[in-house]
Amino acid sequence: MCCRTSLWLVYGSTFGLVAMGLLMLALCARPAWFSMLALNAYPGVTDAQSLPLAHHMALLGLALAGLGIGAFVLWQIRGLFARFAEGDVFSARPPRYIRRIGQGLIAAVLIRFLTTTAAVLILSSLNEPGARMLRISFAATDAALILFGVMMITLGWVQGEAARLAEENRGFV
Repeated sequence: MCCRTSLWLVYGSTFGLVAMGLLMLALCARPAWFSMLALNAYPGVTDAQSLPLAHHMALLGLALAGLGIGAFVLWQIRGLFARFAEGDVFSARPPRYIRRIGQGLIAAVLIRFLTTTAAVLILSSLNEPGARMLRISFAATDAALILFGVMMITLGWVQGEAARLAEENRGFV
């Protein structure tokens, strides 16, 4: 049952990776759609109806950076469940995936903080002087995600130690 569940989670994370890849392609291939999304994502920041090329490229880079971190985390989740589906639960490999998932979650919060601030700066630079904005935000969900990431790193470290001790005990038998 555990291997079958893990296999379904591998399929689900693979589907998520493909969907993220298609979203990245769509953002790059449909500039008008991306500009509309970017302008609607931050209402009240600018009155501009379209984005200059430099602003468009900067915002696209920010969006792709966030999606890249998400893809990294999904790739690590996929690898972890692929190991579980193979029955590889107590070796040294799964703890590395768990630690990387935690690191990716923390990186996702940091990149979201930076990209939100940068996106507002980029969009408000289209306004006349005196109407430009700076938005810095950190929500309770961000703190919870950081704590979850730290917990995953710690869990990976503990499971790594357990795997090391199990291997050492196998050597004595």
